[in-house]
Amino acid sequence: MAKKLIGISSGTSKESGKVFCFVTVTEPCDEFDNKYGSYGERAEKIFVPEEAFKTIKPEDLGKEIKFDYSIRGDKARVIGFTIGK
Repeated sequence: MAKKLIGISSGTSKESGKVFCFVTVTEPCDEFDNKYGSYGERAEKIFVPEEAFKTIKPEDLGKEIKFDYSIRGDKARVIGFTIGK
């Protein structure tokens, strides 16, 4: 399912002092969402590595984004992404 990049944000954790970065994306609601009364688009914040985050430019907003994941044990995490045209 295609995700559209609609926001970028970063900050510093007050507790650890580490930088955190995330992107906000939207994607169309699917049949599962419809079953529970959600229609249209849904938004999601996804944490991304700081190095990858630095490659995003404001002009990338509104473009399609595809994520690359790494799976360790039973957890998946974003390791990178590709932004469409």
